[in-house]
Amino acid sequence: MAPSLQSIVPTRLPILRGRRVVVIDSGSHSLKLLLLRLGLGGVRILWKECIDLRQEGLLSPGDISLHLRKRLQELDYDQIALVLPQHLSISQIIDLPSENESAVSDLIQDEIVRLSGLSESAIVYHYSRIRPFCGYRNPFWVTLSKESEVVRQVEDVTSASPDVCDVTSPASAMLAAFQAQAGLPACALLVNLGAENTVVVIVLEGQGVFVTTFPVGGNTFTQLIAVDLDVPVEEAEDAKCSRNLFEELDRLARFRSGVEDWCSQTARAFQEWTKEHRVDGESLRGFEVLLCGGGAEQNGLAAQLQARVGLKVTCWEGEESDGSGVAPCRFTVAYGAALHVFGKSSQSASLLPANLREAHNRVRSANKLRAFGITMMLLAAAILSAGIWHKLRLVNRKNAILANTHAALAQARNADRVLADLAADYERLRPLVERQKTTWDTLRTLSLLQSARSNQNFWFLLFADQQSYFSSPNGASGTNPPALFTNQIAGNGFRARTNEFPGKRGFIAELCIPNPGSNSIPSLSHIVTNLRKAPLFRNVDTLPDGLRRDWVDRKLIVPDRDFALTIDLVENEFQKPVATRPPSVLPSFGAIRPAGRTFREQAEIAIRPQPEH
Repeated sequence: MAPSLQSIVPTRLPILRGRRVVVIDSGSHSLKLLLLRLGLGGVRILWKECIDLRQEGLLSPGDISLHLRKRLQELDYDQIALVLPQHLSISQIIDLPSENESAVSDLIQDEIVRLSGLSESAIVYHYSRIRPFCGYRNPFWVTLSKESEVVRQVEDVTSASPDVCDVTSPASAMLAAFQAQAGLPACALLVNLGAENTVVVIVLEGQGVFVTTFPVGGNTFTQLIAVDLDVPVEEAEDAKCSRNLFEELDRLARFRSGVEDWCSQTARAFQEWTKEHRVDGESLRGFEVLLCGGGAEQNGLAAQLQARVGLKVTCWEGEESDGSGVAPCRFTVAYGAALHVFGKSSQSASLLPANLREAHNRVRSANKLRAFGITMMLLAAAILSAGIWHKLRLVNRKNAILANTHAALAQARNADRVLADLAADYERLRPLVERQKTTWDTLRTLSLLQSARSNQNFWFLLFADQQSYFSSPNGASGTNPPALFTNQIAGNGFRARTNEFPGKRGFIAELCIPNPGSNSIPSLSHIVTNLRKAPLFRNVDTLPDGLRRDWVDRKLIVPDRDFALTIDLVENEFQKPVATRPPSVLPSFGAIRPAGRTFREQAEIAIRPQPEH
């Protein structure tokens, strides 16, 4: 029974799955189907099936063609390759004189017409150049067949399907499988034991040099076994596959004689070729026999052939190029035909007629055009998807930035409210703090004046703030003479003052330095210098006589020994109100206007602790 085909139903696009070829190897006893794929990893067998024609009741070409069509409908393939029976083709070595390439085709064509005895239009042929060997200087491997036979075979098997891409012979398929597989000897005898015929291919230094076929195959052995055992052909076939009949040769005389005849014909073909081409004994020892085909699976047959030919005989299984498995002996020819399609053979022999080749080329061009269209669609879809993904990323990023902006805006508004509340609270407390600071400065000034007096012989006559000192007129008993005031106005008794001194934040201190018999200026200078060292004072200097007021009683004054000092304090930071800024007008798109620094700086200064002096 054939294996299930559901596992090979296409699940990928054709342009991504690799090239798929189904090979049909039709024989008189069985029909072999092999599905292979050529991908990046190499050639891989996807599915294989061997159909027994008698068991399935496929006796006529019409029945075989109908069954194949049904089977192919279940397969996922791109092309079909057909193996032509070897007796319908001829493979020959033609040695041409050394001519230029343009004359090779005409010479080969003339030689083919001479060999076949047919006209050029009735022949399908293919040729390939090989390396010189055994006296051949310009050899060509030529394969030919009657076009009518090829067309009939294609119609009988595939109903002339336009998917047929290649028709080749078993000999060419065997050479393709041999040349693609590593580890095989350079010189070999390839033997394909089919149901009705045996194909022998001689390989010398890796290239095919001889092909022959004779009408002895596995069916011949089966019929002889049936006669010897007096059983039906079906039972004889089962016995041939399940038992080693070579251990029972005493009662299988006809079978023994048939096997010996087959081995003799195989050995004769090899010996005649080696004798004709004078191959020496040293070269003969390098030959090995590779046995394939359905009949090669018979137990003990390889040993019998090795005993009669005198060469090492191996049951040949074609290894896949990607190393994933092997093609059994009966599928070696089909596997080689697929390699021939994939271009893995150096001795190609395509026998596809011109009309079928033209039909296949049209189908292939249409498939390439569809593949190109699908590729362009996928590329456009990929570019479109990448663009959409990029746009979505930008949208998400903008949304995140917008969310952060809204959050920052809310924080800025909260900060504005907090700072406004802080400024209002500060403004309520500022007058009190200002007075406390003024009181503190006053006490510190008194302390400094007291400390300055401790080491000096003087006393203070007056201590007053500058605003009070300069805001009132002179008293009745002043220390300055009336001549200091000019421009008297009659009738009101008020004397206009000149050299007005605006009141600053500070104090006026009048003192008396009674130093009899000496000058008081050095002592006054010493007092002023010491007071200037205090960081509390911005400036300490003597008050000009024109700005003095008569506030001190003359009884406390020693004539020419009284002086007045003006003491300017450093600025009281609590004196000025905080400059409030107008509320921020924020744009609708979320941009935040930078806040002014004046209010922040003043707020920081207001809450900063003052150093102790």
